[in-house]
Amino acid sequence: MKTPKTHLATSKSFLIVSPMSIAELHQLPRTEKLRIIEALWDDLASDDKAPIASPAWHFEELQKTDERLRSGTEEILDWQDAKAELRGRFE
Repeated sequence: MKTPKTHLATSKSFLIVSPMSIAELHQLPRTEKLRIIEALWDDLASDDKAPIASPAWHFEELQKTDERLRSGTEEILDWQDAKAELRGRFE
């Protein structure tokens, strides 16, 4: 019997994940781990039936970022550029 696959929809494509153990996850390269995290987050964020509440510390960090933006000490990056930069650090 074939092992069923889990499909996690992302905004760009489908990621097919075979069931694996935590030990197998530890063996994956960082780039694969980041892709899996991104696909999971996209899936969670798109679930309108179970919205995720932000913790209080998140609001506080957003306020700090807003303060840095107002003072001109925070650099604004396009989201696609930011993701590419972050991925480049781990490849």
